[in-house]
Amino acid sequence: MPSDVEVFAMREEERRVKQEAKEKMKNQSIYDKNVVKRKNFKALLSEDADDLQFYEQLRKRDSDKILINRQTRADRHFVKENLHDFIAKKREMFLVQYALGVKKEEMRKLEEIAQAEEQKLLDDEKALEEDAGKAEMETKAKLEKIQEIKKLNVQIMSIRSDMSKNEDQLKDLQRYRQFLDKLTPREFFDEHTVKKKTAKTKPLSRKSIFPGGPGAATAAALAAGDEDDSGANSDEDEGEAWNEDDEPLLYFHTPQQLLDIFAELEENNLALIQNCQETEETLEELKQKIVDTEARMWVGSF
Repeated sequence: MPSDVEVFAMREEERRVKQEAKEKMKNQSIYDKNVVKRKNFKALLSEDADDLQFYEQLRKRDSDKILINRQTRADRHFVKENLHDFIAKKREMFLVQYALGVKKEEMRKLEEIAQAEEQKLLDDEKALEEDAGKAEMETKAKLEKIQEIKKLNVQIMSIRSDMSKNEDQLKDLQRYRQFLDKLTPREFFDEHTVKKKTAKTKPLSRKSIFPGGPGAATAAALAAGDEDDSGANSDEDEGEAWNEDDEPLLYFHTPQQLLDIFAELEENNLALIQNCQETEETLEELKQKIVDTEARMWVGSF
């Protein structure tokens, strides 16, 4: 049994032969076109060189005998050719139908594969669209984060700048505070220290306030301690009379107080300057008296 390739090759050969015959008929005359020449495949095979030579020899030997033999052979060939052609056509039909079935099955499989590939492409396209959407959302979120980070960095820089300004301002205020503390009278800090220690002694039991009670000695000891502490604190700096946990001690509550102190200091300075001038004048007078006395002593010695 020939393969599918051979069957289709035979069909292509038949089509080519028919096409060549049609092209040949186009160039023939009408008379030649009306003459029907029917030749089967077997007749074409029989027209080879050996058969022609054999026919020529028979024609030369005995033309009548040749005619009889040819007629006999033709009849025998006609019967064989009919049966052979029928079998060949049936076989060809079976092969063609089989080939068509195979091709249809292959086409069906190819269509299924094509549909599967098309569905796969659609799924891939949908997945790509989803991935593109996710990537776009991630990019958008990333840009938003970057913008937020930039804003936070700007805020951080602004806060740092404010902190630096506040630190400078704090240093200035601390210098002003030190200056004001130096101008504050020492009695103000001493008074605050006494008030603070008195406030610490208030939570004591009520029994300590009665004379002769168990807490009398304790109260006396605390009083003695307060006197000792007040004497010790008088030698310390005014800024040590309060700590950061307490409210800041401010002697000056209005600018006028500071102006008054400045005026008082100015008067004191003027008085000191005046005293210095008077002292210098007195010193000059004393120097002059010393010079005069030395001169008189020097003259009296001669």
